[in-house]
Amino acid sequence: MEGYFSPQLNVSVRLNTNEAPFPLPDTFIRELGSEINKLDLNRYPSRSASELCAAIAAKELLKESEVFVANGSNEIIQSICLAYGGNGRAALIFEPTYTMHSQIAKVAGTRVIEGVRDDEFQIDKDAA
Repeated sequence: MEGYFSPQLNVSVRLNTNEAPFPLPDTFIRELGSEINKLDLNRYPSRSASELCAAIAAKELLKESEVFVANGSNEIIQSICLAYGGNGRAALIFEPTYTMHSQIAKVAGTRVIEGVRDDEFQIDKDAA
């Protein structure tokens, strides 16, 4: 398996790396710095993100056990692949898509089947 890399294109907007084309506003940078100074950055955060889960649960009127948070979509996809993928299982992935999806599935031992889209960018459910 080849390692993952994201091509660095010389363009004004890099959609493949989800980068913003403009710098952050100065007021945001100042406010962010002020908030960061309040944190104990010399300590690891809670692994369960219990405060965040409690805040989300309260706002959305859920039980804390119904809230799942992660360090980004890659971690969520990895959790799904580890729970439901693996040896003898397959993931159906349709190009074009984010390259990491198939990489994560493969690392979890899941066979990757690449599907295709039609000229209208639709997925043929029967072919899938």
